[in-house]
Amino acid sequence: MAKVISFLNQKGGSTKTTNAITLSYGLRKRGKKVLLIDTDQQATASKAYARALESGFSVDDLPTVVSVPRATVSDEIKSYKDSFEYIVIDSPGSLENLNIPVGIIKASNLAIVPVQPSPYDIEDSAAVVEMIQSRREITDGLPKAAILISRTKGNTILGREIQEALEQFGLPIMDTRIPDSEIFKQTAIAGGSVFDANVKKNQKAVDSANQLVDEILNILAE
Repeated sequence: MAKVISFLNQKGGSTKTTNAITLSYGLRKRGKKVLLIDTDQQATASKAYARALESGFSVDDLPTVVSVPRATVSDEIKSYKDSFEYIVIDSPGSLENLNIPVGIIKASNLAIVPVQPSPYDIEDSAAVVEMIQSRREITDGLPKAAILISRTKGNTILGREIQEALEQFGLPIMDTRIPDSEIFKQTAIAGGSVFDANVKKNQKAVDSANQLVDEILNILAE
């Protein structure tokens, strides 16, 4: 039975898709059977997968990627759970139909809210955090949930202030910090992931990606 990890945030540019791609490709690099469900209107993850195939990547080296209608995502998750070890969901970027994110949260073993370190991102993340917390209140703390701070620019005063503000949401903050690096976008455009980048030139980004995979696996194992 697959473990389901969802990335949720209604704000555009929250790095939701980038982190979903990073996790799914990272798990596949470790030999796991992974499905990435793309529910985003822009279908960025699906396009990245198509470019990977065009670039010569073997299907066996990539996670399976499917683009599904947002309204049926909960049913799609159920239909795939027996066929994969991990299902990663790039959730839609809109909360217009609340049944969709609520359904994804219900189906998740781990719900992750990626947030950029800015006051506006914190404010815009409040709605989805509230949804997760509402679900956890009636299910004995399930799904597991965490906040992922993304696009960081070092240990600045703003970063520390942002972390303290996010702690007010009451969800654990992941130790992993995803740096603000163009390599995530560049490798996706080229048809791969950060794990295919030159490690020496992009050590911080590659290390953060591996830490993301490690930390999520540890959370799921707890």
